[in-house]
Amino acid sequence: MTRHRARLVRDRAQVKIGLRSLLARHNRDAPYRIPFGPGGIKWFRDQSFSPIDDLIRDELITRLNHFTEQINAIDQQLEELRESFPQVEALLDIHGIGLYSALVIVAELGEIERFRSAKQVGAYAGLTSKVNQSGGHCYYGSITRQGPPWLRWVLTEVAIHAIKRYVPLKRFYTRIRKRSGAKKAWVAVACKLAEISWKRLFRWQIEHSVQLA
Repeated sequence: MTRHRARLVRDRAQVKIGLRSLLARHNRDAPYRIPFGPGGIKWFRDQSFSPIDDLIRDELITRLNHFTEQINAIDQQLEELRESFPQVEALLDIHGIGLYSALVIVAELGEIERFRSAKQVGAYAGLTSKVNQSGGHCYYGSITRQGPPWLRWVLTEVAIHAIKRYVPLKRFYTRIRKRSGAKKAWVAVACKLAEISWKRLFRWQIEHSVQLA
């Protein structure tokens, strides 16, 4: 279910890109910063572009509404799953992680005790750099992209929000960005979030195992 929702979110994002491209082709700006709420959609419908682009707009809006309805329906079902996965509470106070993100992380990590360290979790998510050794030197390349793609996706999405409000991660991001650029810093934050999530879930499991003993 979490993966299906992720696909819907990705497809909805593509529709939004299509609507923004439509505006760009006609050199227009929406009167809303994010023009995909009820007011923004009404504004889109009131615009006259061209006969073909008006049809494209209507089709995009229909798809946007469909994806939104499907996502909302899944969110209701996910809320019902909350009691079945109480460990998500260990993640929800991290800025950028909501119930859906927490459920994806919990589901994709699986049994927490199978990881011996936080570093292993970053590697499992495919967010660590490839290392090539030659002549006694180590060269660090792009990330491995091994492991669950949906875990990697949700962590990188959360990273965007986390660096805005979570001060330690914001400082970490700034430090890496100065040295290696924004893209690598963003990925480094996602990797750090994987490690933080594992630590919190591991601690939650220990605490609640003691309570149940």
